[in-house]
Amino acid sequence: MIITRYAKPALTAANANKASGDSFYHVAPKLDDLRDLPGFTYLGQPFTFHPHGHAAAAYDGATAAASLMKKGFRVFSPIVHSYRIAQVGYLSQTDGEFWEYQDKPFVDAASSLIVLMLPGWEQSKGLAHEIGQFDKARKPIVYVNLSDLDQTT
Repeated sequence: MIITRYAKPALTAANANKASGDSFYHVAPKLDDLRDLPGFTYLGQPFTFHPHGHAAAAYDGATAAASLMKKGFRVFSPIVHSYRIAQVGYLSQTDGEFWEYQDKPFVDAASSLIVLMLPGWEQSKGLAHEIGQFDKARKPIVYVNLSDLDQTT
């Protein structure tokens, strides 16, 4: 199941008559629409409470990123990027404030967000923060399961 949406747009005279409270969204993009955006896509996912541990979370993120790259996406995955660095540098893997600070420039620079809905994604504080930042910036967000990403292409 792939769920897509845009963050709520600013209310303007042109769309004011279409808006109905906080539930108004532009027509949502499809996953493939993100490939053509400038820059790169940010791949957000849960980490701390992944049911199979941190290594499995990083592996799942790398699997998703590789699949997206094979499809022509330019992807930044903070979990994949930071997991090994944290091990080698003896950094806390679960210090949310530290990783939020490290990831902020990438969140700001990314054109869109793909949320990898791994187990625990709805409870992830870090992922919720990232989704909130993309919402606030009115950048497109697409939610995918790992199984949605065809690993053979």
